[in-house]
Amino acid sequence: DFTNPKVVRSSMGSLFHMTIIPEVDFAEVLPEFKEHYFLVGSILQKGIAPHGCAQKTALLLGSESHGLPEELINLTAEQWCIPGIGGAESLSLPNAAAIMMYEMTKER
Repeated sequence: DFTNPKVVRSSMGSLFHMTIIPEVDFAEVLPEFKEHYFLVGSILQKGIAPHGCAQKTALLLGSESHGLPEELINLTAEQWCIPGIGGAESLSLPNAAAIMMYEMTKER
């Protein structure tokens, strides 16, 4: 919820300079995105490691507790999973996003 006070505060005002489209049905809009972007979905296990992408890429990240819905994963060209060592259950969504975006762009 982008109107949540914590979200507004943590955006440090950026929220008021963005176009926000609430309640988007991604299953409807992603087929059109596929015409212009390489779609990558994040999954919890058995995906490939994040890597550089030469073409325009859209990275889809699901919620920390449930991940991406299967119907959206099925629309992606690749499914990425961050390899890990140790007993951590998962990374926070912002940390996972930062790692994946770094890997996507480090070769450019």
